[in-house]
Amino acid sequence: MNPLLYRRQFLLSPKPLPRLKAWQQADAGTYTLQVHPDCPLTRATSGNRTAMLVGYCLEPRVPKATNSDLAARMARSETLEGMAICLHGLSGRFLVFLSEPGLLRIYPDACGLRSLFWTIRDRRFHAASQPTLLGKAVPITPSAAYEQYFGSEYVKIKPGHYHPAGVSLYENVYQLVPNHFLEIKTGRSTRNISRNPAGHQSGTLTEQKPQPASHPQKKMADRVRHIRFYPTRTLSRISSEEGVDAFNALLKGSLEAAARRSSLALGLSAGLDSRLLLAATGPKVYTYTLINRDPGLMYHDIHIPKALAARLGFRHQCIDTRKPLEPTFRAFYNANTDIPHSEHWGTQAQAMKELFSNGLLAVKGDGAEIIRRYYYKYKRHPRITSHHHFVKMITGWKGIPFIDNAMLRWYEGVRPAADRTGHHVLDLFYWEHEMGGWMARNQLEWDICQEVFNPYSNRELLEVGLGVDERLRRLPDNTFFIRAIEKLWPELLLDPIHPQKTQSRHIRKRFKKLLMKVGLRRSKNTGRI
Repeated sequence: MNPLLYRRQFLLSPKPLPRLKAWQQADAGTYTLQVHPDCPLTRATSGNRTAMLVGYCLEPRVPKATNSDLAARMARSETLEGMAICLHGLSGRFLVFLSEPGLLRIYPDACGLRSLFWTIRDRRFHAASQPTLLGKAVPITPSAAYEQYFGSEYVKIKPGHYHPAGVSLYENVYQLVPNHFLEIKTGRSTRNISRNPAGHQSGTLTEQKPQPASHPQKKMADRVRHIRFYPTRTLSRISSEEGVDAFNALLKGSLEAAARRSSLALGLSAGLDSRLLLAATGPKVYTYTLINRDPGLMYHDIHIPKALAARLGFRHQCIDTRKPLEPTFRAFYNANTDIPHSEHWGTQAQAMKELFSNGLLAVKGDGAEIIRRYYYKYKRHPRITSHHHFVKMITGWKGIPFIDNAMLRWYEGVRPAADRTGHHVLDLFYWEHEMGGWMARNQLEWDICQEVFNPYSNRELLEVGLGVDERLRRLPDNTFFIRAIEKLWPELLLDPIHPQKTQSRHIRKRFKKLLMKVGLRRSKNTGRI
């Protein structure tokens, strides 16, 4: 099989798939785990408990820690609370399969960036990186959601379209959502089946069709529960200075740990997030800028990185991603996932293929938006009383029934946790759906050309940021992040951050003052005419 096909993906099933015989293989209780050769697989055992780490994880406080060290720590975690504590401060892109007799638990990294889709067939559990690969092991069929999704106006108008985490476009195929784990038990089958897989409540699933009496598994059925394990404790408030120091230490520690594993390459623009990552990595990082539209429209995103590189001495190159896809690359790209974005992300993957052919690790800053209040930038968090808020918030989602149902179940599950801990549901929406849905899909598609590291996939790092006063984490000033850059590498602020956006904000501010001066607008304290 071509090494590009299902690159960096995995399959878990009761027995191995022969066509994947060249892949790494490990036993996970009564299951077989098969992992593509380019994706790390690490195994550690403690007593009757085995931890299998698919992907890589990093310890910011102990940058020298290896996958083996961290997998061994997971294998020693004897309780659910102990495992949650073990995962709390880890960065990386991984899944943990924790196996003991009669029980398998599966945990994702903080943002669910190494995705997992699962189903029950013949009363046995099956899982894979995405539905297309899952369908090689068991038959899957498109559900009503498939037609709803691809027939929607949303898919037509949104190049980077995605659906919420937790669901799929196939019958009885579901996704593991960030901040949840799967628990799979074996036991006697029963006729009274409770189905609630994506509602984040306990549930039992078995295949609808009964097993033939002669089948060796006739008395057994895998029982699956999808359980939220974060957030569970009150979000701690922290001062600005203390927050910046703790945030920088975790960010810098994560990137130092990543640099010990591989040379790093950072996508650099004129924006805030990539500037902060550059400040944390230092001048040894290799930087690049993707040109995906008319260079005249990207003037600042091209010329500011060039100016910074020339002044501060780090390497930088521009990569033009506008070349049409080659037929062979397109074929493999489309075969790798169930919803390929070949004309959007595929052309960028093709352009980056050469840069990352020598094993560079791509660093991305998506996820900072969780801290930066992405959906309520200039105002207080709105009062949200139903799931309809989220459906209306994403242009094009309204009118797609399966998305409405998915958001209803998610909201019913997240609301009690948010109320109990002080997290804002819009922050958790970005965390679990924008990252676990949209960004996880992007990284899955780009696995064909690169491995990605996102240091924001770390619960402790996100908690530190979310604990700082909200007014310091929002536009127009982004005080918290600017202060973090000042402490890490202040020279990076000599060139402006998003100057075109800053300029437009100043213009709007001056225009509002003019309206107030001539009496057509009142101050916020007295309301508007």
